[in-house]
Amino acid sequence: MVAALAKDGGSLTPSQLAELTNVAPSSMTHRLDKLAERGFVDRTPDEENRTRILVRLTADGWEFFSLAIRGSDVVESDVLQDLDDDERGELARLLEIVIARLDDIEA
Repeated sequence: MVAALAKDGGSLTPSQLAELTNVAPSSMTHRLDKLAERGFVDRTPDEENRTRILVRLTADGWEFFSLAIRGSDVVESDVLQDLDDDERGELARLLEIVIARLDDIEA
């Protein structure tokens, strides 16, 4: 979810985030609460449509994203060095399924 916000570079609604990350809207609310508690995201009313909430990364959220990307690049290159591109793609697909199940359990 942090990556989706970083990729967008601006702000997204919780519904947009849920759709982009294939997460149930109810789980998205829980995740956003946790990220807000850690100071990684801000939720503010949309100035153009006050019924919508926009989610943005904070400075701490950007720092967290940057550190995670740098760390994952090092680990990925070491751990996955023996996998070809197709195998890496399949692993990523399978991990997304596992992570989605873990998120369902947390919610």
